[in-house]
Amino acid sequence: MDIITRMIKRNGRNKKTIELPDDFKGENLEIIIKSDLEKILPEAENQKADDNLRSELRKFYADFKVDLSKFKFNRDELYDR
Repeated sequence: MDIITRMIKRNGRNKKTIELPDDFKGENLEIIIKSDLEKILPEAENQKADDNLRSELRKFYADFKVDLSKFKFNRDELYDR
């Protein structure tokens, strides 16, 4: 089965003519038309969802602040048994 994929710029018109190659052997055709907005919109929606999640996490963890400025990590003490 041959598959032909082409990006076609609409230019505001409602009619488009698609020329098939001479060696295209299919008698019946299935035509699927997708807008290129499908590529752009999910990214924008994902970005909005990420931003919302980040803001919710900041609000949630704002109450859990701990001052660690005087904390000292002692690696030797960690391995003492």
